[in-house]
Amino acid sequence: MKGPITIIVEHVRGVVRPAAYELVTLAGKMQSACRVDIRAVILGDDIGGCAEKFSADCGVPVAVVSDSRLRDYSAELYTAVLADVLKRMEPSFVCVPHSSQGADFASGLALRLGAACITGVEGYHAAEDGMLFYRPIFGGKIRAAIRPKAATTVLTLQPGSCRPHTADAAADAQVDTLDVAVADRRWGELTTRPAEKTGVDLTEAKVLVAAGRGIGEEENLELVRRLAEQFPQSAICGSRPIIDAGWMPYSRQVGVTGATVSPELYVACGISGAVQHLSGMRGAGFVVSVNSDPGAAIFNASDICIVEDLKVFIPQFIQLVDEQ
Repeated sequence: MKGPITIIVEHVRGVVRPAAYELVTLAGKMQSACRVDIRAVILGDDIGGCAEKFSADCGVPVAVVSDSRLRDYSAELYTAVLADVLKRMEPSFVCVPHSSQGADFASGLALRLGAACITGVEGYHAAEDGMLFYRPIFGGKIRAAIRPKAATTVLTLQPGSCRPHTADAAADAQVDTLDVAVADRRWGELTTRPAEKTGVDLTEAKVLVAAGRGIGEEENLELVRRLAEQFPQSAICGSRPIIDAGWMPYSRQVGVTGATVSPELYVACGISGAVQHLSGMRGAGFVVSVNSDPGAAIFNASDICIVEDLKVFIPQFIQLVDEQ
């Protein structure tokens, strides 16, 4: 009998990251083809309440490893502890967010398990001869279909590739605390500094307003911000040229080398439509593009195409909203 699909729950000091709920969605879709159980594993310190909430929200049994040495993320300890836990479970698939943390330990974990490892997964297909997983290669110019041959496969899912799981009603929590030996770290931590908050997380925003090279000058970012303010639960983001120019922090970048997003509405301002950027916004529900070039490639991926200078369109749009 095949082993379960196991989700590694990523959290920050007991607060579960949205990517974990996307993994539940992926696992649920895979389960219909694999017909195996879904389980979750969470590591940390004093995270019983966090595990119970996740289990109740998702209807998934959760195995907990609690130890003070796991309070903060450590690739060394996570890889060792997860390998110990997963060898007991003998999973068919291990699902990990393709975050800086997940990408850090996934390959090492696969090595310890003797498993296949497919990173940056954006989709899957259940074929007659096994599961196919899709990921971008060559800077997003090609989408590869990969079929794992190992008994266990470690997958990292690009954030934004699936809608986060939402339950109609809370289920009974199923939490099991595991007794796992946690070794001391072989290095000492001097200090940690949290990243500066720069607005709503891109993977959580329902509306994203994106700026590209076509906005012309950094001063025009103010127009993009004003446009975003017209929508609830919105955030601004940018293509790589904007980030490379230093106009926005890297955390705001969408594309192959940035975030993969799936907002309900994506408004592209001055974005040409390079394949690297399109790869990051492919999951958007509805796309509106504003570009003065009628031949811009972004229009091929848009639901509404507005051929106009954004310095003309945005003020007029905001004025119409104010008049309503």
